[in-house]
Amino acid sequence: MVGDYGSWGSKIVIISAFREAEEQAVAAASSHPDVQTLAARTDVAIRDARTRTRMQLHARGYTDTEIDDALIEFSRLQ
Repeated sequence: MVGDYGSWGSKIVIISAFREAEEQAVAAASSHPDVQTLAARTDVAIRDARTRTRMQLHARGYTDTEIDDALIEFSRLQ
C-alpha cells in the first residue's frame, strides 16, 4: 500500500486517477461529428487512458492487486 492513506484512501486515489483520465480521453475524442467514428475513437481513447493510468500508478508504487481491488470496489458502488 502506497502512502499513509489506508485502504480507502488508496482506493480513492486510484479511482480518481482513472476517472480523470477517462474524462480527459472522452473530451479529447468527442470532436468528431460522425457518431460511429466518435464511438470508436472514444473507446480507443478510454482504453489508452486506462493503460497509461495503470502504468502511472505502478510508477507511484501501486500493485496490480491494489488497482484491481479499487476498480472492483468502485464498480460495486455504482
